[in-house]
Amino acid sequence: MGNIWGFLLQTLSVSVVAAVILTLKWLLKDKLSPRWQYSVWIVLVLRCLLPARVGRSLIYWIPLSVEMLKGMVESGTDAYAPIYMKHIIPWIAEKPASWTDWVFVVYAAGVAVCLLWYLFSYCKLRGALAKGQPAKESLAEEVKDICENLKVKPCKVIEVEGIDSAFVCGVLNSVMVVPAGKSVDYKILMHEIMHLKYKDPLQSVGWCILRSLHWCNPFMQYVFNRIGNDMESLCDQRVLEQLEGEELRAYGMILLEMANEKYARSPGTSSISNGGKNIKRRIETIVRFKKYPKGMRLVSICIILILLGPCLIGAGNAYSESMLRPIEGTELTKAMAMARVSRCGTMAGAIDTYAKGLILENGIYIAMASPIQEH
Repeated sequence: MGNIWGFLLQTLSVSVVAAVILTLKWLLKDKLSPRWQYSVWIVLVLRCLLPARVGRSLIYWIPLSVEMLKGMVESGTDAYAPIYMKHIIPWIAEKPASWTDWVFVVYAAGVAVCLLWYLFSYCKLRGALAKGQPAKESLAEEVKDICENLKVKPCKVIEVEGIDSAFVCGVLNSVMVVPAGKSVDYKILMHEIMHLKYKDPLQSVGWCILRSLHWCNPFMQYVFNRIGNDMESLCDQRVLEQLEGEELRAYGMILLEMANEKYARSPGTSSISNGGKNIKRRIETIVRFKKYPKGMRLVSICIILILLGPCLIGAGNAYSESMLRPIEGTELTKAMAMARVSRCGTMAGAIDTYAKGLILENGIYIAMASPIQEH
């Protein structure tokens, strides 16, 4: 990603996939389990990690619109330089030469600031935890017993003043943090140990990195908030599967008591509390709690596999014949953008398209098969 147009194409492509997933989740929220509701985001992760392609997209007009806007804004040879992405990391290879280059510098600086802020927040938190005291022996033994039951390597447990709820911090040397002088329900401890078992602190680091890459896209910030809530709902599901009878109701009451607590979005951490609005969604999930039939797991996998193709590969661009015969002004700008987006990929295709342009006396066909310098 070397210019603002590459980022714009990437974030729009990612946003479309996120919108498709959100729509599907809304349609199937009562049909498929929290495991699927969270697992389906793997499609978005792959889309975020793969550079967007100009020639193929889930919605054909996205690369065309970005290319058309670039042709209208840029001047000289930059207006015709095709958008090409080798990777998704913003990289400034040369001194900015235009105002759009400076916009890209601002974006890249924003990514760096976000990552540094997450790193600073994590280091500050670890510094505060260093002042904590070892938990009471009875609490440490309770955590150890839960870890053994769930087949998780036991972690260190410390008490810290000034925190409202227990949470897990750390990816490698994880530590369980509990409020000093307060009793902690074993169901909360089980929730946090479930996070450890399924490496959720490590996943939160990955989500923070992707969030930083799309820091200026408010829709994607909303999507990442939903992903965090789905992670917590899945952890709730795993805990509920270990409980029976009145314990299920008691677990819901614990969440209700935390509905107004703040949620610190530090990478490498997890907490049963993740904000009032999110907890309301989690309560709804608990109300719908049931052990989904085994057959639904196969259905979930099939849905995800079906999504992978169009969301990752996209479809070939399909343009009307009228677009190939522009008259003037905006139509010509759009047609030339289409020629850059739909450039011939093989020698045979280039020869065929160039010959068609000569026969039909159509410059757009010729542009699709000609070097960019000739545009």
